[in-house]
Amino acid sequence: MYRTRDVPNDERPAYKLTSHQQGRWEIFLDAAESVSRVESEEDSSTPSPEDRSDDDEEEDDEADIVPRRPQKVLTPMRPIDRYGLEMWIELLKPRLENDHFHSVVLSALAAIAVDTEQHTWIIAENYTPKLSAVVKLARMMVVLYGVDHGPEGCVSRIESMINKFMVEDQPCMMHWVYSTRRYGLKIRYTTTAGGHIRWEKSTVSYQDARFSMDQFRGWVRGMVAECRRTLVEDVLLLPPEQLGEPDRVPEIPWTQMSDNPSESRPGFHFMEHNARYMPVVGERWQFDRVVNTASGQSEFVTSSGKLRASRVQQHMRAIRRFKEKLLMCMHTTGGQPSRAPELMSVRYCNTHTGGRRNVFIEEGHVVFVTAYHKGYSFDGSTKIIHRYLPREVGELLVWYLWLARPFEEQLLVGHHGVRTTHGYMWRKGVEDPEWTSDRVRRLIRDESVIGMGVRLNISSYRQLAIAITRKYLKGEGFQDDREDENIEDQGETEQHGVNIPRPRDSVWDQQSGHGSMVAGMIYARAILEAPGAVSSMRTQYFAASGGWHRFLEFPSTMERGIKRERAATDVDDGYGQQLARWRRVKGENVHEALKELIGPEAQFRDVQEASLAAIIDGTGGGKSVLFMLPAMCSAWVARRDGGLAGVTVVIIPMISLREDLQRRCVKHEITCVAWEGRRPQKSVSIVLVTPESAIKKGFQDYLIELGASGRLERIVIDECHVVLDATSEFRPQLRELSRLLVAETQIVLLTATLPPSEEEELLGILQLPVEQVQVFRSRTTRRNVRYQVVPRRAPPAGSQESSTAVADAQVVKIVQAKLAQYPQGKIVVYGRSIERVQRVAAQIGCEAYFRSMMEKSAVFQRIVGATCRVVVATNALGLGIDIPNIRVVVHMDAVSKLRDFGQESGRAGRDGLVSESVVIMGPVEHKGGQPSRDSSHVDRQRPLAPFEMGQVCGRVILDGYLDGQTDRDGCQAGEEACWVCEARNSDPDPQEDPASVVAQRDEVQFTQITAQRERVREQMQWMISGEAMEVDEFRRRVEQWVGRCAYCLVQGREVASIGHGFTTCPYGGQTCQAEFMETREKIRYGRYAVCYQCGMPQAMCRRFEANGFGRWRRVRDQMCQYGDVMIGAVVAIMLHGPEEAAQSVEAWMAQDGVEMTDVDGVHRWLGQKIMWGEMEAAMINKVFLRLVQCVG
Repeated sequence: MYRTRDVPNDERPAYKLTSHQQGRWEIFLDAAESVSRVESEEDSSTPSPEDRSDDDEEEDDEADIVPRRPQKVLTPMRPIDRYGLEMWIELLKPRLENDHFHSVVLSALAAIAVDTEQHTWIIAENYTPKLSAVVKLARMMVVLYGVDHGPEGCVSRIESMINKFMVEDQPCMMHWVYSTRRYGLKIRYTTTAGGHIRWEKSTVSYQDARFSMDQFRGWVRGMVAECRRTLVEDVLLLPPEQLGEPDRVPEIPWTQMSDNPSESRPGFHFMEHNARYMPVVGERWQFDRVVNTASGQSEFVTSSGKLRASRVQQHMRAIRRFKEKLLMCMHTTGGQPSRAPELMSVRYCNTHTGGRRNVFIEEGHVVFVTAYHKGYSFDGSTKIIHRYLPREVGELLVWYLWLARPFEEQLLVGHHGVRTTHGYMWRKGVEDPEWTSDRVRRLIRDESVIGMGVRLNISSYRQLAIAITRKYLKGEGFQDDREDENIEDQGETEQHGVNIPRPRDSVWDQQSGHGSMVAGMIYARAILEAPGAVSSMRTQYFAASGGWHRFLEFPSTMERGIKRERAATDVDDGYGQQLARWRRVKGENVHEALKELIGPEAQFRDVQEASLAAIIDGTGGGKSVLFMLPAMCSAWVARRDGGLAGVTVVIIPMISLREDLQRRCVKHEITCVAWEGRRPQKSVSIVLVTPESAIKKGFQDYLIELGASGRLERIVIDECHVVLDATSEFRPQLRELSRLLVAETQIVLLTATLPPSEEEELLGILQLPVEQVQVFRSRTTRRNVRYQVVPRRAPPAGSQESSTAVADAQVVKIVQAKLAQYPQGKIVVYGRSIERVQRVAAQIGCEAYFRSMMEKSAVFQRIVGATCRVVVATNALGLGIDIPNIRVVVHMDAVSKLRDFGQESGRAGRDGLVSESVVIMGPVEHKGGQPSRDSSHVDRQRPLAPFEMGQVCGRVILDGYLDGQTDRDGCQAGEEACWVCEARNSDPDPQEDPASVVAQRDEVQFTQITAQRERVREQMQWMISGEAMEVDEFRRRVEQWVGRCAYCLVQGREVASIGHGFTTCPYGGQTCQAEFMETREKIRYGRYAVCYQCGMPQAMCRRFEANGFGRWRRVRDQMCQYGDVMIGAVVAIMLHGPEEAAQSVEAWMAQDGVEMTDVDGVHRWLGQKIMWGEMEAAMINKVFLRLVQCVG
């Protein structure tokens, strides 16, 4: 509404506001603009992160701060919120009469039904969730509106609104939503969805997630092992070596345990039913071990006999971590995954409000039962689902309820004076934030990254778990296929308001005159049967869970074994197609193809043929040149054989480069298109895409489709060195191109100007293992280019001309002279500022070219054309432009980057004819301002200065930096001599032919190629997983230092460290006090990197909570739980810890260009914002982990 308020009626949706709606809209708009003005004024006075102190954080915008309030207390709404609510209620009210789209809401629903990428309507599968969201939000607003207008008459007020405009039998907007949603669901549940799962033997792919079954099993079993470690060490407080010793965790008598599911007494749970069989009394076991021992008392009890608050909070955080890991274990081992609301509903005991427990013991197994149905609002039905846990997970839940839960209750009562009565396994509590679907999503993401290096979420895990079950467990928990053939004859059942075919009833139940469901619900029910449970369904759930446990290879369920692998199915066809096409392309005559592409006299240069062999034969991981030639060969094979060509995806950093590549492809009849958000025709051979588009979901889906069909041959990152120039402010997407590795195809990196010294940094950003990459290098400098320097002219003495005007006139004169010298050639003049580029271009009377210009494409076409001979440009024209007859490249400003200079000067002489690179040199000055030729005063920002001053050959500088060549001392025979050198008579070093690859059978060789790509993927996953494990270790290590004196811990006095800090340390901790205070005062954290008070990531500090959009927001009236542990530990270890710890950090800082003597630089370095795994953090957090690892 806001965006279309000033748009003419015939150019916007056809909605019409009633007088009441218009009035509410104007009131809301006035309030919103008022709030916006206030926030703008506050923003303008908010200090930058560098200027902020810890207290400044209190002045953050109210929108980012959520007041901490007791549960079940409704906070009064702000005026703007109330105005917005009243406006929405008015939008829901009107009756639909002539044109439905006179309704604002329906016009908006029509707009969001458009697929903006495909320029069509979105499918029903994607549209019905949007309608469901509208229904849910409308209901919430009606209830909120009723409650907000006072408790008296609240129910009748809500009922009145429901009857007027929230039911189906009224011609209102919601009637349209309900009916359209039902129609969409009918389509959705009777139409097969598009395919997203791809299998390659035992490796599964879904969207950007890909892993093998061994990885998956290892991930799940690893989570169970870590959950057990957390319970034993952090919650039960047993050292690891006590497992298996006499003082181990008490054994669970599984064979004796039973349950009574029908017992409804409040507070009852299965541990109460089995107390007589347990070897120890759970209510006293941990209390007696911890509080009634000297070591335990020193940790948990103060000298005055009270519970130590910091230690109680630390223990509650340990329980929170255990519960998070237990949830993941139950979610991944119970069988098919449940939905997040189902998990949130699990109770371990009956409650006083009538809530029934969901956790039971059955035949020596722990089972959790959920009653959930997302179509409940339509038919009032629920599904009772049993999920049985393997023994390895079930014992963790039993130990917690038997041994850990009683001690947790005792601490809550003793310290907080509260006792929990809700009975939920996962519910908000002390040191435990709200449990939401978003929190579960983050848990799945974090754990999957730790375990596999793969990012999963709730939806993708459900899809993958179902795919795994279908492939490996068909027949366990599934009906026989023969029954499915006649499913249409079995009648229908209603789901989500839609009739869906139901499975066949048992013949025995049919003979009794009723269906199987009726039989289970009513007839011959066992005395101890749980309410709502059906014996026959429970048996099937048990079989399904058991099959899943055996697939995961838990030792407790492996007696009967399970088939590990199945033969490849028809979903592996893409592999076969790719192999067949590769064989044919490999047999093409590349020399003939080169002549077709370039010309009849064309021959391979330098390392081109070896590089091409690498690209086609796959002898290395990352490759070098010539993607157009393989694409042409693939297209030839496709045309000859009547199939589809393979696709080469080229990432291009500049629009001008894209246009140049398209022009060259069209010239040689290679089908090449630029990605514009829509999938290209299937006949395409080359797809050009910018880095910004390459990492978007639409293009990622396209890559996955190409990979699944076997058509994706390679991904080329052209001018890959520009990745090194990306920052958080300038084209940050370039540093996210590692996402392309999910495609698992050949990656080719192309650049003419990547110094050997920067190779490792580039490969690190792209997450390509160095040992998997094969590099082909040729000299950067061109033999046919004469590198020259022209001194910059200064105004004559006494002249009124400015130095700028004289310098510009000199450039114009040089260009005019070169135009006369090379009558058929073009000239490119490079400048550093847009202002000067435009000014000099105007004086010459030629085209100007720079990144931000509007008509860039048209200007480029004129530059390429025959009539344009001169262009003045910024480095936007420097990347990969192939104009053969450029004779002169002039740099009218000082060269600041050798990489850019090599790229730009390389535009000259691409046709092999003699050309020039001219640099206009300004004087090098002393600090006093006088000219100097002394190299000791050369400005570091001018790497060509020794060449400009005539001291060193230009090729020596360029080849040394860009190619790592250190054995030349000047221009060589056959090269155009630079202005410093005299002609040399020595022949250039002969180029050695690359070693030939031993011929192997085609399929074996192709298998090696795909295996190598698989290793690259695994290496990437290991890197991602390793970083996530670092974060997980950081979380654990921090807890070991909370509430303790860092100085005492460093000195090895662990017990004595409890209960005091530096200032009150009786053992000399005051020696750290001054450094600690200075660091705390001077460190400046990056914006939103951490909590400014404690220095901990916002994801860990309780002063922040998730805002539901992947970010964090402040919670008022909450204190940090970590205090000064971060800075305190770092200071103490740097001053008094092992020498190698401080040396390690000093070396780390030196790598980043920071010296220990630069105190301000050290503080900036420690406070800089970083992304650590999936978490925003500050560098001090990583430093803390490294230091405490050195301490032990």
